[in-house]
Amino acid sequence: MRTSLRCAAIVVLLSLSCEDDRENYLEGSITKSYDMSFDSTRVRLYESELSIEYIDDSANGEMIPLRVSLRVADALPQTGGVYDLTVVGTVSRGPGYGSELPELETGELTLSAYEDAAGADVTGAFDAVFLSTEGNRKSLRGGFSAELEIVKQ
Repeated sequence: MRTSLRCAAIVVLLSLSCEDDRENYLEGSITKSYDMSFDSTRVRLYESELSIEYIDDSANGEMIPLRVSLRVADALPQTGGVYDLTVVGTVSRGPGYGSELPELETGELTLSAYEDAAGADVTGAFDAVFLSTEGNRKSLRGGFSAELEIVKQ
């Protein structure tokens, strides 16, 4: 009986400790074919786009295994906004990864919280489906939470 209670307590503590990391995640069938390992996320607003970047702090320096971008000329970011990435955005990999992602078949970005101010919390999620040259579909889902960085170009 005591062992069961201890095991239950450990499971609860482990699940609680994982909740904070759940805001920033990447998952889906494409992760079996493409390395999507990352250490942190950042959200940057450039003159031309809002960019959600998953950052891998590797021995080779900062790498970007995944970038989800929203073209601000085509769609203004706002809290509660839902955006079709095939029309007003992109999903790509940063330089240094060799192979590009397959063609984006469908994609949707949702901004749960957004304020156009440096340091504002930006949270949201995206879903994407890619179509390989062989006709196979691969899924990718992700969540993000980071402070907005405004980058002047």
